[in-house]
Amino acid sequence: MAEKILVIEDDEAFRTMLVEALSTRGFSTVCAGSVEEGMSRLAEGVFDLVLTDVMLPGKSGIEAVSLIKELSPQTDVIVMTGYSTREKALEAVRRGAYDFFSKPFSLTELEIVIRRALERRGLRAELASLRSSLASAKGVPTIVGQSEGMRRVVEMIHRVAGLDTTVLVTGESGTGKEVVSDAIHALSRRAAGPFIKVNCAAIPENLLESELFGHEKGAFTGALALKKGKFELAQGGSLMLDELGDMPLFLQPKLLRAVEQKQIERVGGGRP
Repeated sequence: MAEKILVIEDDEAFRTMLVEALSTRGFSTVCAGSVEEGMSRLAEGVFDLVLTDVMLPGKSGIEAVSLIKELSPQTDVIVMTGYSTREKALEAVRRGAYDFFSKPFSLTELEIVIRRALERRGLRAELASLRSSLASAKGVPTIVGQSEGMRRVVEMIHRVAGLDTTVLVTGESGTGKEVVSDAIHALSRRAAGPFIKVNCAAIPENLLESELFGHEKGAFTGALALKKGKFELAQGGSLMLDELGDMPLFLQPKLLRAVEQKQIERVGGGRP
């Protein structure tokens, strides 16, 4: 099926030329002469891309970007502008437009940017589908609760799951900290990777450093081969450290380095 493009341009001659050029390149096009007309077209159907001029009667193309993104967040917008309105086009990009072109422009160059934007849209859709499939396959934990506090917890889970950051989950014993951790991992971009859990209180103090950071061959008696620690094994996924408060003080600086600088050093190693 041909990708559907909405063209918002008040210059009839330029609009006709643009529509003919896009049609010959295999795109399905719909025209509008103003932002208001364009928003009506957008409300009537789904468009893969919107191509809009900046200087339009009524609302401007810059205002259109915000309106389009509000009505159809997944639709990319490319802005066309005259040289004198370049700054306005940059403002449109800051508002969420994918790219902009100064008139006159090369149709070949425009086609390249359009196809790149459409490819990105397709990849976003595939990623969303993959995340949904992974969540179903792995089973995102169901968090039961209708109270205001539980609703805030669920909102926070969805907010932090998309971030590549360290998350501290606190709460009394039995309140579901591990369930929350499972949900964060399952909803994150790292869901396809391993999810390794370590109970810091269950590992003897003299073995914890090697378990977390690994050791080199010969680092100590019995270290007959190189061993990767939990941090390395969780690469590309998530690592949950349970009962973190029971970690011995001498390991905390090394843990801080791993969390803040994303660097670890195996026991007996000479470099990160």
